[in-house]
Amino acid sequence: MKTLLSSRSIKFTTNLLTLGNKIEYSLSSFNNFMLKNFWVFLCWIFGTYLLPVHSVIYIMVFMVTVDLFTGIWKSLKLKEPVTSKKLGDTIEKMILYMIGIITSYVLQQHIGIDVIKPLWIFGTLIITREYVSIIENIEAITGTKLVAVVKKQISKLIPDTDKPKEDEQTDRISEEDKSK
Repeated sequence: MKTLLSSRSIKFTTNLLTLGNKIEYSLSSFNNFMLKNFWVFLCWIFGTYLLPVHSVIYIMVFMVTVDLFTGIWKSLKLKEPVTSKKLGDTIEKMILYMIGIITSYVLQQHIGIDVIKPLWIFGTLIITREYVSIIENIEAITGTKLVAVVKKQISKLIPDTDKPKEDEQTDRISEEDKSK
């Protein structure tokens, strides 16, 4: 009888260990699955939640990238060193812009500020700042004031409406003088 209980207890213990190993394997498989797919799941969640702001994010990334390239070009043109600190500042700026965009979107969605639209205000400020920086870089590269050149070109395309009136008046006066 003693050997019968021992063999049953051994069999029970073996089955229990086998079950424990299967549970451990299942848990480790689940953990591996979660670790491998966690980032995919996280990106999917953020991607679907932030889908409405993707256009603002794309424009911001584009403008910062153009600013980065024009800044590097300016540094090379002016023979200034391109340092990792300046490149790091660009990455930091992009991350802070992203946090600002997400924060303004969350404010707009969850606090219910629909009249002010903080996302579009913040996005416009980012784009304007980057645009001004790009213009400054291009001005430094070319050595010309880009705003003045654009104004001059626009004034050539659009005739000034006040000048013809003055010219017509002087023409009339000179015609009257000729007739006398």
